[in-house]
Amino acid sequence: MARIDHDLWRRTARAHGGSSNTLFIAILANLLRQARRARGEAPLDRLRTLMPVDIGMALDAMNVPIEERPTATVIASLIDL
Repeated sequence: MARIDHDLWRRTARAHGGSSNTLFIAILANLLRQARRARGEAPLDRLRTLMPVDIGMALDAMNVPIEERPTATVIASLIDL
């Protein structure tokens, strides 16, 4: 377990062109790569992950009426790392 200052986390993510979530995913991807390397497994050219994305705020900004919104406001985005 690690504790990291929230503002530092966000600043670091933004400095690298990402968000708090993309920084988290990037760290996990690198941990997986290191674990494979430590076990002597071949490195991965690409690592794909599904990341949930809440589209509720975007729909609010577009003034989409509640009755016209999808029933699920969480979708998955495929990210190649």
